[in-house]
Amino acid sequence: MKLPDGPKTPHFWQQIQWNTNPINPIECVVKVIRQAAQYISPTTALADIASIKTPIVKAMLEYHPGPVMGLHPMFGPGITSFLSQKIVVCPGRGDRCFQWLLDLIQSDGGKLIYATPEEHDRMMVDIQAIRNFTTLSMGAFFSEENINIRRSLDFASPLYRHTIAIVSRLFAQSAPLIVDIILATPERRQAISRLADNYSRLAQLVNNGDRDALLREFQISQSFFAQEIPCGFKESTHMINALSTLLAAQELEQKHQVSSTTNLPRKFTSKSSQKSLALSS
Repeated sequence: MKLPDGPKTPHFWQQIQWNTNPINPIECVVKVIRQAAQYISPTTALADIASIKTPIVKAMLEYHPGPVMGLHPMFGPGITSFLSQKIVVCPGRGDRCFQWLLDLIQSDGGKLIYATPEEHDRMMVDIQAIRNFTTLSMGAFFSEENINIRRSLDFASPLYRHTIAIVSRLFAQSAPLIVDIILATPERRQAISRLADNYSRLAQLVNNGDRDALLREFQISQSFFAQEIPCGFKESTHMINALSTLLAAQELEQKHQVSSTTNLPRKFTSKSSQKSLALSS
């Protein structure tokens, strides 16, 4: 990054010149670091924002003698503020050189999560690879079943509608990026394979009509999530209420627009009247 002169105030953030060229697939990042390092000043603070940290932080430390830090913003480009957003921080070398940036993120409401590159990568197996794969799987199933999404939303509960929104959000992103995230490491691919085996096992219980076995599976998982249930239920209830309010406001706005159109004088809604009015003027 190239830093302008002047105090590091919130306005300073907007002046920073970032080198954020997208690199896909992720495995190419190490090669780019090796090639670019020879052109970077030894005093330059070098950071990455990729979704894999272990090989990338290692490469930056190996090929660049200056300050190094791995960063992973846990949000997409549509976010306009750091408020309540999480950024994973993997310290590398010369951490003090990045402190102004970390302070700036925190002052704007961001939450810094410190981790080693290895812990980060273990967490991303579930947070990114499994989540993206399950969402992709649901979207592929809906497509193969040729489900009428728009009509299904007429019947939908808020949770179903939110699920459709999550699936749609995935497909609004870059296909190569999502696929590369899923395939990025052997650990991710192995975890997805175990998930598929689990799906098959549970589906077989459903196919067999084995109610007792399914109840046991539910109870085991319920016990595992016991500590998270109160918080998760509270947050999801808030989400449902917020979504319901948004949908009600949108419906009211649509009705108002229709009403405003239908209540216009006939001479303004009739093409022939509009033409006559233009000719007479």
